[in-house]
Amino acid sequence: MSNHNDHASLEAFYTSFIYEYRNQRKVEEALAYIDSNLGRDVGLTQVTDVMKCSSTYLNRLLKQYTGYTFYSLLTRKRMERSKLLLAADGQTVHAISGAVGYTNVHSFIRAFKRSVGVTPGRYREDRISACR
Repeated sequence: MSNHNDHASLEAFYTSFIYEYRNQRKVEEALAYIDSNLGRDVGLTQVTDVMKCSSTYLNRLLKQYTGYTFYSLLTRKRMERSKLLLAADGQTVHAISGAVGYTNVHSFIRAFKRSVGVTPGRYREDRISACR
């Protein structure tokens, strides 16, 4: 009887391990896709089409493994990249908004202010002032 229980226990462990591995791979694939397409107007549907899974499934996985939904994660990554671009070089806010996937500069400015607390222009001014 013990041998049967050991086999069942091992099989359950293996099944769980494979399930976790596949989920982690899906999350890594989604994150890589987001990172490599950050400069495009990318949405959840595009990612799930490429990954051949449902938006509900992917959103649940992302939330489980990263703590963020797809759009929250996308916005965070866009804001981090835009902060680097604002601090690093002389691109216009309009150019930076396009470089991080926004097709409308006003949407970018609103999202940036909501996320960071100041406008992109103010963020840049504060960084320049801090370096002096």
